[in-house]
Amino acid sequence: MRTESLPDALGFWSERADNRPQVYVALGTFLSHREDVLVQIVDALRRMGVRAAVAVGAMPIATLGDVPPDWIVAPQLPQVAMLRSADLIIHHGGNNSVQEGLDAGVLQLPCDLGFFNESSHLLMIHALFRLKLED
Repeated sequence: MRTESLPDALGFWSERADNRPQVYVALGTFLSHREDVLVQIVDALRRMGVRAAVAVGAMPIATLGDVPPDWIVAPQLPQVAMLRSADLIIHHGGNNSVQEGLDAGVLQLPCDLGFFNESSHLLMIHALFRLKLED
């Protein structure tokens, strides 16, 4: 697994000010053009009161509207470093995100949008999660 460090400007992500869940969202380069999906995810997270970091890719950040001041929203984020302090990753189900989430021990919510090889990744995550529950 590749290694990354959080830049100083993002260091507060690893410093939990409270017990709210931290959710990392990245839909990948291609699927970042699905503004409808990303806006719905962000709206749901906003209502849930979680702390979030959202990699928007090519989507204009302003499309998300107002986000809480302790959220991180940027075109790109250092995913491996961010996952070390995340509780959940919402992603497109691609191999890198799946493997990096597994390596970080983070719960995963892949969005099966009918691209690439998400279905097999969903099955693998489900199987591994069941094994974790049975331990």
